[in-house]
Amino acid sequence: MRLFRKETWKRSLEAQFRLAPLRLAFDLGTFPIVIKEALNLIGIEAGVGMPPVGGIKPEAREELKGILKNMGLLK
Repeated sequence: MRLFRKETWKRSLEAQFRLAPLRLAFDLGTFPIVIKEALNLIGIEAGVGMPPVGGIKPEAREELKGILKNMGLLK
């Protein structure tokens, strides 16, 4: 948003493309749970999902790990 407000369009668009895989990962579960899981994976304690939502499936967690690794956010 900061880049967009400065009218640095090219850099703003590049930032959006870098974030696109994470936005697409929202389909792996419910929005707040996927974000919490991503934060927990990269080392930022975000806790667990509250009932009745719960967590994400193990397969989705592995896919999220792959996305974070490809984004350079996880080793």
